[in-house]
Amino acid sequence: MIKVTTIEGESTASMVRAWDGFFCIGIFGNQYFEEYKANHFNAYASFGLNLNTLKKLEDLNMRYLPYWPGSPICNWPGKKERRVVEDYTTSPFSITPPYKQSIKILKQIKDSPSIFAYYLIDEPDCRDWERKELPVSKRIGFYSAECEKMAKVCRMIDPKNLTMILVDNTFRPANWYIYAEIADIFCTDPYDYITLAKPYYLERVTHLAYNACSPRPLIIVPYIAGSFYPRGRYATPDEHRINVYYAIGRGAKGLIYYIHSGCGRENGCKYNPILWREVGRVNKEVRKVAPFLSIGHPVDLVSCSSEKVWATAILAGDKGIVIPVVNRNYQATRKKFVISPLENVSIQVDIPEWMKIKKVLWVKYDRDEPLKYIRQGRKIKIELGRLYSAKLLLLKGGI
Repeated sequence: MIKVTTIEGESTASMVRAWDGFFCIGIFGNQYFEEYKANHFNAYASFGLNLNTLKKLEDLNMRYLPYWPGSPICNWPGKKERRVVEDYTTSPFSITPPYKQSIKILKQIKDSPSIFAYYLIDEPDCRDWERKELPVSKRIGFYSAECEKMAKVCRMIDPKNLTMILVDNTFRPANWYIYAEIADIFCTDPYDYITLAKPYYLERVTHLAYNACSPRPLIIVPYIAGSFYPRGRYATPDEHRINVYYAIGRGAKGLIYYIHSGCGRENGCKYNPILWREVGRVNKEVRKVAPFLSIGHPVDLVSCSSEKVWATAILAGDKGIVIPVVNRNYQATRKKFVISPLENVSIQVDIPEWMKIKKVLWVKYDRDEPLKYIRQGRKIKIELGRLYSAKLLLLKGGI
């Protein structure tokens, strides 16, 4: 339990299930597990639960986020029609199959070292949108009580592993504040391929969703497929890097990419080798700072030399500070992305009194580069020089 008390004596508390600090870098797609591993993914999310998949991921030391067997679209053998309701479920519009079979399968897989979280239900907004007989304003949260039942069954049978709910932006922001309170992990898909013409969209979504689900952890879904809209496009490598930096800079505790392959009308990232290569490079950088991100919290410590530079700090106790720095001197439309480099960029960081900075690194996929900095009292100034798309900094700390 986490309890916070103000100086006025008011308090609030929330139950949060902890884990070992694992920072999920997962992906949806067909079962190209060796390729995912080589591209620095550490987890796989699927729209089903397959025991052979679980065994393969165990062999590769990767984590699994399967649709749990009580989910309305989970593909497990012998699943009955989705509208069948067991006595445990009281909703007349239940979307949940019988729990007896679900409990049996949970008991079978719960001790696997690869299980990270049970993926309870998916978008659009936990099926709320499908209640077409109701006005739109009455659909939000329709299935929230039943989602709570699914989470309760998981916790009852498997108190160790986590649960996760994924929503999109259909009813934002109300859906975040409803469904973020149910599962152990809240995940949202901004569908940023739709909003390529809104260049800061993923940053704002992450910021608001993080506030909605705190103190529970947030996972963001960056979009790496080609748009199925007419004349749509893939994100460019620079756009992808910027979006991931936005997500981790606003506090995301994990990423699940959509999608590598097997996505119907969309073209998966498998068919864009240039973007796929950049995905792997960014993943490698994120994994280097993951121990800091997993325990960190966004804090306003950074000021920039230009309004066209965006930067924020993830403060990880006395361990260090992660700072994504983004060049916002770009234009994004559904047809193209154009970015212009910035010269002579610098940032200034307020260092907490109890922290001592020992080293400043520019984190790169191939080789980290030490950066010079100037101390100015409790502040340090870091000269970044030319900023093309984005840079990821790590300030290693101590007491």
